[in-house]
Amino acid sequence: MYDPKLDAKTEEWVDKVKFKDDLLLAADELSSGAVKGRRKGSQVLACPGCFTQICWNSQPHVKYHGQYRAMFVENCQVDEGKRLYYPRESATAQPVRRTVGPDGGASTGSAEEELRQESDVYRPVKCDECGTTVGVVDEEEVYHLFHVLPEL
Repeated sequence: MYDPKLDAKTEEWVDKVKFKDDLLLAADELSSGAVKGRRKGSQVLACPGCFTQICWNSQPHVKYHGQYRAMFVENCQVDEGKRLYYPRESATAQPVRRTVGPDGGASTGSAEEELRQESDVYRPVKCDECGTTVGVVDEEEVYHLFHVLPEL
């Protein structure tokens, strides 16, 4: 049967699902339709390996084209066993010197510990369905997604 209000009902349902984790929206805003036209910068993101949706509400990164930031993801798993270190902005102003141990490898002394202290720590984020690495999560639990497909 034809329902002339079906499009409006479907749009309301999508808005509730899409913004369910958005802490800035109150429940009455969702039901009143005040959300319309307010989320132009948000993107729905999918895994490039299996097209599973991993994020309903993300922001494009201002500095890095093709990278997105999000507070909430789904169908993803954080690899707790790995740590990735990226130098902070202030640490990149000076060259980082690494000492070499007697066996030719990097020394495990204070230089490596100093590098870790001057770096931001990230953990890899992988798709639950296919295992593709889709981004990283920082210490503040903000997801930085860079190997994803945005909704067109």
